[in-house]
Amino acid sequence: MHNRSVKPRGWCEEWEMSEQMQAAGLSGGKVKKKTYLKYVLQVREDESLADQLKVQIPHKSLTEIRRDFETKNGSIFLSF
Repeated sequence: MHNRSVKPRGWCEEWEMSEQMQAAGLSGGKVKKKTYLKYVLQVREDESLADQLKVQIPHKSLTEIRRDFETKNGSIFLSF
C-alpha cells in the first residue's frame, strides 16, 4: 500500500494475508509423484525427438499419459 519494504519482523496495520496463503496447509491440494512428472517429461521428450527426426508417432494427450501411468504404477498422487 505504501510501496515500502518491510523487515521480516516488521509490522504494518494495513497488511492482510491473502486467501490463498490463509488456506495453505489445509489439505485442500494434492501433490503429484515425482515419478509421474518424470514420466510425462519423458513422453514429451520422445515426441519432440520424433518430430525432429521427422518420424510420425501419435502425440498423447495428458489424459492418455495419465491413464498409461496409472495402469502401470497406480495413482499419480502421493498419499500422506
